[in-house]
Amino acid sequence: MRDGDEWVVTREKVWTTLAHHVKWCMLVARTDPGARKHQGLTYFLINVEQPEVQVRPLRHAAWAAGQEPESLPLAAATAAASAADTATRVAKAALQLHGGIGFTWEHDLQLFFKRATANAHLLGSAGEHRDRIAALVVS
Repeated sequence: MRDGDEWVVTREKVWTTLAHHVKWCMLVARTDPGARKHQGLTYFLINVEQPEVQVRPLRHAAWAAGQEPESLPLAAATAAASAADTATRVAKAALQLHGGIGFTWEHDLQLFFKRATANAHLLGSAGEHRDRIAALVVS
């Protein structure tokens, strides 16, 4: 959010590879909430050695899960819904980009598309996982 002439980051960046080994980090943040999904974004170069910045290895998530095991079903359903959506969306977008060659044996893209579709049947679709989230939230 804007604070005078400065930007103040009030949320957290969940995943940055090797963040605990660097001094600077690239952050992409939504600075215009009213803009379309792929617009209204700003790149910030963040000094991670500032006292306000906390860098924790991802294993912190495992610790947090150990502290609040009752939150694991909701966290797992949320991750599964996001992964299912992403796999399908990326495979479909890649097919649009590559056209007919994406459906041939000459290109690995056909495998990714088949895997995304098979995973939805085997592991549950994003909609099924969202139904699980709703049931967990309501109960």
